[in-house]
Amino acid sequence: MAWIAFDGEPLLTNIGNCPAPGTVLNFEILQLQPEIRLREAPNRKKGRGNGLAVLVQDFFTSRAAFESALDSLDMALPADQEHFLSVLPPDVHALWERVNQCVQAINSQIANKREERLSYPPWLAPRSRELELLCTPPDQIWGHAVLGLRLAPFGVVQIRAVLHPPQMRCRVYADQPKNARKLAPLMLAAVPCPQGEWDLTCGAAEKLPKRHRGGLPAELLAPMAPHFNI
Repeated sequence: MAWIAFDGEPLLTNIGNCPAPGTVLNFEILQLQPEIRLREAPNRKKGRGNGLAVLVQDFFTSRAAFESALDSLDMALPADQEHFLSVLPPDVHALWERVNQCVQAINSQIANKREERLSYPPWLAPRSRELELLCTPPDQIWGHAVLGLRLAPFGVVQIRAVLHPPQMRCRVYADQPKNARKLAPLMLAAVPCPQGEWDLTCGAAEKLPKRHRGGLPAELLAPMAPHFNI
């Protein structure tokens, strides 16, 4: 038996083994009432294909393996790209390169369909996990960006911003929104301003709605890009 996080909720499920970090598992729903019961589904060995869904799954798997390796490091990681990458042991650096390859594959797949691009800059908040950034090119007249991460004590966080250089208007959503507004400046470091420095405006943090819980790469699987709002 093991606890899993499903849509932000902890569920107890029956798992036959101890999967390695980053392993993607499928579950069968045994019942929903009076309590939710899940069972690990058999692994059906079919061709994986090379569609966007497979690339997104590879990203989640590779990122989980990399972040598991980060958890085993006995050091404080610096908050800038050059020094962050320079202190990684070779085996952990190779895991980061694998995540970056997954990001590049996703961006190549969506290049002709979506204006947003995915990136994975873990140095923005080294103590966070599941970090991901989805944004339009910052030199556009109007654009948008979403930074997702998981960080104690706020839980899952999304910072959503509308960009009109040099104006940046954003809103912070979090599982635990108290004091989460102070995370808004992370977006300043995440997206370079093409006209000097950003003028940031941010309202009070709000509770993270369920529609934002699937992860930013998963949003790319929608057949049509949804209208962006914060």
